[in-house]
This record gives sequence, C-alpha cells and structure tokens, in this order.
Amino acid sequence: MKNMSKTTTKALLGVGLMVCYAAFTFFSDDAEARRNKHKGQQQEQRAHVAGTFDYYVLALSWSPSFCATQSPEARPEQCGTGRRFSFVVHGLWPQFDKGWPQDCATSFPARVPEDLIKKTLDMMPSHKLIGHEWEKHGVCSGLDQTGYFNAARKAKDSIVIPAQFVGPKEYITTTPSALKQAFLDANKQLNESMIAVTCKDRNLQEVRICMSKDLSPLACGSNEKRQCKSEQLVLPPIRGG
Repeated sequence: MKNMSKTTTKALLGVGLMVCYAAFTFFSDDAEARRNKHKGQQQEQRAHVAGTFDYYVLALSWSPSFCATQSPEARPEQCGTGRRFSFVVHGLWPQFDKGWPQDCATSFPARVPEDLIKKTLDMMPSHKLIGHEWEKHGVCSGLDQTGYFNAARKAKDSIVIPAQFVGPKEYITTTPSALKQAFLDANKQLNESMIAVTCKDRNLQEVRICMSKDLSPLACGSNEKRQCKSEQLVLPPIRGG
C-alpha cells in the first residue's frame, strides 16, 4: 500500500505540474494574442489618421502602357486621339515604412472642384484619376485639396525626365536597371535606394520615387522592394506616334 501511495502521489504531482504548465502556456499565449491584437489595432488606427505617415511615393506612370490596355473611347482624356502623354503623375502616396494609409477620415470635401481639376489635368490627365487619388491618398496627407495637388506638382517638377523618355515615337526596349540609371543620371539628387521600377510582363508601368514629407529625396521603405524582375523592359511609343 505504501508503494501504491507513493506512486499515486507522484502521478498526481505529475498531473498537477502538467495542468499548471498548460494553464501557464494558455495564459501566456492569451496575453501574447492580446498584445498582438492591441498592436494590430494601434497600427490600424494609425493607418487611417490623416497626416500620420513616414514618407511619400511619387508614382510616375508610363501612359502609353496604360493606354495600350484601354479603349480611347473609355479613356478619352488620357488615351484619345492626339493625347500624346509619356510619363504622367499617377499619384503622390503617403506611405509607412511597411504598408500605407488610405481612405483617411477628413473634414475636407470628397469632391475635387472643377477649377482645381482643370489646373491638374496636364499632369494627371483624367477627372476620374484626380478624384480617386484625392479620395484614397490625398485625404491621408493632412493637406487640403489645393495643398495636396500643389505638393504633387512640386514633387513632379523636382524630377527631370530623361530626354529619351519625353516623347518617344517608336518602341523603346531597355532593362529595368538601365531605365533606373537614366533617371539617376538625370537627377543627381537621387540614389538607387530612392527609386523603384514596376512593370507588367515586359511593359513599363511606373517609376516610383520616394520623398520625405517636405518632398526631399529619401530612401524607400519595404513597400518598394517589389520591383520589375523582367530582363527586358518595353516602353510603347506615345499615342499617335
């Protein structure tokens, strides 16, 4: 009986320790889950506060690539007859080092006034694009509508487009690294960490340039690590040749 009692006691102690360990693990995991949830809520909350971001991306879109996928009737402002755009401003995007804010709450109107749209169409050639960029990205800048589109223009004007890409009348075949180098050669204030090239298949989509809140060149965050992997890069000519 003594031996049975000792065995039972050991077994009970073992079970008790296992229960305590399981309880400790459960509550530790639960506490970690709560911390992660709180952290996620804080990040989500931060992600939607106007003016709270780390840097801007100036996205310069190659208009002929876009228009090659659109009918002129559907996008007449950008892709219609005689619309000979090359690089245009897709947007000026507030970014976090990882991720980005969008659709932030704002007291500014959702609709961009027609007079401001008309002033902006030379660099962002679409009513729809201008409205979309304000509603999704501009509202997160902390600026009013005029301030935001003025900032986009200032950012654009600070970048020199290499001469060979100003209005090509024939297809250009190059590489992502050569395109990037052309921008670096034309803009001595930039270095390789500040610029990214994106493509779809082999067609150039965008050149993205990272800037601080005061629109000075800045190294990009992790969002711009996903770059064009194609060995060759094709730039369709401007529409109308």
